[in-house]
Amino acid sequence: MPREPFLRRLRSTVLIFLLIAVPAGLIYAFDSYMYHYSIPMAACASSGGTVTVDRSSLVRRSPLGEYIAKSSLVKKYPWIESYLDYRHYVIPDGVTEIGESAFGGYSGIRSVTIPDSVTKIGPFAFHLCKNMKIVLLPDSVTWIGDGAFDMCAALVSIRIPDGVKSVRSGTFCICYSLKHVAIPDSVERIENGAFLSCEHLEKIRIPDSVKEIGNGVFQNCRALREVELPDTVEFIDYGAFSGCAALEEIRLPSAMGRVPANAKAEDLLLPESPGKPGYFPSRGTIGDSMFLDCANLKKVVIPDGIRAIRDKAFSGCAMLADINIPDSVKEIGEQAFLGCRSLPPFTVGTQIERIGGSAFTGTGCRLVIPDDQPRFRFEEGFLYAVEEDGLTLLSCVTMPDGGRVVVSPDVRRIAAGAFAKCAGLKDIRLPDGLEEICAETFSGCTGLKRIELPDSVKRIRDAAFSGCTGLEKINLPDGMTSIGKNAFYGCSSLKNIEIPASVKTIGGNAFYKTGITPRRP
Repeated sequence: MPREPFLRRLRSTVLIFLLIAVPAGLIYAFDSYMYHYSIPMAACASSGGTVTVDRSSLVRRSPLGEYIAKSSLVKKYPWIESYLDYRHYVIPDGVTEIGESAFGGYSGIRSVTIPDSVTKIGPFAFHLCKNMKIVLLPDSVTWIGDGAFDMCAALVSIRIPDGVKSVRSGTFCICYSLKHVAIPDSVERIENGAFLSCEHLEKIRIPDSVKEIGNGVFQNCRALREVELPDTVEFIDYGAFSGCAALEEIRLPSAMGRVPANAKAEDLLLPESPGKPGYFPSRGTIGDSMFLDCANLKKVVIPDGIRAIRDKAFSGCAMLADINIPDSVKEIGEQAFLGCRSLPPFTVGTQIERIGGSAFTGTGCRLVIPDDQPRFRFEEGFLYAVEEDGLTLLSCVTMPDGGRVVVSPDVRRIAAGAFAKCAGLKDIRLPDGLEEICAETFSGCTGLKRIELPDSVKRIRDAAFSGCTGLEKINLPDGMTSIGKNAFYGCSSLKNIEIPASVKTIGGNAFYKTGITPRRP
């Protein structure tokens, strides 16, 4: 081959490559060949002595003098994206702050080097860095913002620097791979959802400095089997350990029960929970859903001084067989022990002033009510509240043999969820005078095939019969005025129903997944 034509072709090829590659920013592929990017100090924002790495700091200048950010580059040249997906970022010494969402959504990042000059990590700074496995936080960091590392699904280990006073809301939520967490003695509060859905977290030690644990902090940490709580913790909010399926034993801190003996209930209330409108946490209580669906929880130690066990606190803890309920407890909320089939015998002492509907439904627990306790009765497996005008059926604690129930004519009301999830219920006769079927009263009663409502019933509340998959026949009496939302949701065996003309309102999904077409007579 002649040398001159070959050189001409080579020069032409190089020229074409440069004409295409340089404007497209492909030259950065060589710079990022090792997937390593040291952020230049000049790119960081400086104001009032604070030097910040933010999203604009990750913009790179092309040889042509044009700023090219990853987002704009990919928009213009989609085929170039992989070349700018750096894996290792180095923040220059002198930077004092990592700004809000600075690295948010950078899926290619594997690690980041943070210098000792950094004192603050902004909210969502590393949000959704789903492949980041390593981040070493220097001791200079004293503040970490909400959601700073949320959804970092590959993050395995984290050491929170000594000097941080609060693990803020959602800081490490949905970090699925997180197994090891070190919390320093400087931390005083662990806020809402801080470690929510860290599904591989197995063990956690809370230091003596912590006074408060927010709602849902360890919710759905399904592998969490060991929790070390110091006696200094004064308050744990609702749902803090709900869904911790591997947790077997826990001792609640004695400080939770240290409330003034003469304090009124309203004096112990805290501000309304931002994640649960209408819910006001209270000191001296085991909060709503605190251990909901902790299926393997076997032992709980409750300190003296606790005043209330609130709604669904232990609902679904089927293995719970060892629990002490102190004499200080005055209130047990709705569904507090629903479905706790291993619950030991319990004495309803004279100090207990209120028990919510379905608090002991499906437990099979032997309740002992002293003669001097005037507020409650326990007869033939049913727990009743004694009211001025009659009885309120609170819980079907033990299902009678054969699954056939005749409700006493003295019963004026059946509480919400009183028969919830009683799969063995096959037939029930309700008393005349009953005016409504409360929410979730028969929810999940899969063995119930037919039911006759007395003529006095005017209202069927939300989800009253939801999930009654075996229900084939039910009458709706004349004079009924309303049917709540999800009232018959999932009643797959229910084929026909007549709705009287007196019904004025039917809630959403009332007959969803029933296979019927409601019709008026």
